[in-house]
Amino acid sequence: MLQRKVLFPIICLLISKVESRQQHGESVYTSTVIYSSCVQDTFLLDVSLPCDYENDTTYYYPLVILTDGNWRRPQHSAIQVLSNSGVIRKVVIVGISYPDSYDIKTKRKRDFLSEAARFFCFIRDEVIPYLYRHYRLTEERLLWGSSFGGYFVLYALFQDVRHTKKWFRHYIAASPAILELTPLNGNPMNLFAYEELYAQQCDSLPVNLYITVGSEEDKSRFYEPFKRFVEQVSRRNYRGLNFHWSIDSGKTHFTVWEPTLYDGLRMFLRQSHGGEK
Repeated sequence: MLQRKVLFPIICLLISKVESRQQHGESVYTSTVIYSSCVQDTFLLDVSLPCDYENDTTYYYPLVILTDGNWRRPQHSAIQVLSNSGVIRKVVIVGISYPDSYDIKTKRKRDFLSEAARFFCFIRDEVIPYLYRHYRLTEERLLWGSSFGGYFVLYALFQDVRHTKKWFRHYIAASPAILELTPLNGNPMNLFAYEELYAQQCDSLPVNLYITVGSEEDKSRFYEPFKRFVEQVSRRNYRGLNFHWSIDSGKTHFTVWEPTLYDGLRMFLRQSHGGEK
């Protein structure tokens, strides 16, 4: 579907100048400072385009959004290598980051956990419309995150019963911190509760979902909650859900995220014939 057919609500988003534009062997990389009205704070959008993006102006690309963008900048080139080698389709990659002066650990707890609704608003109503105004994108979008970011990916999945697939077709979560809490109407809820609430309202979930945990992770905080969550989601038999999960042997909380990212991309963005025009 053409970019001009994608309609989103208009929310004020202050965009500052492009901070950098670099040509690497595998991609063109830019970093743009934006101010979010939803969160009322400043972020960076780290965007990398395939190296031939400007050569074919009729080609439209799937969108990959990475949380914890500050820590995932090296993965931009690695993902573009996968696409240039034909393992996955060519994509536009966007890392949502913070200015270097920020306390990232504090900000990500706010955005992924305590004020996740505001951060989801930022992505849904500000980031996605901005990207569609500036880049050639199909309606195929993927959201990835790890740990607190993995929690947020699953939080986002269970937010909008009517439009779940509208925002993202693919969800990838590594080591999701399932027991963390995000308030709903003043009531702190974890992912078990958010999934239960979703299931009470809808029996369909037409998306692709891949979640993982490492076999060597903390048992009470990550490993056992992960297994319980897999069982809970599997029992639902959601219509349209393509659900994959993995317990990665020998992996820890700090080593499982990267193979999860690449395996999920291979799973959901396999090479196909041509791009949407």
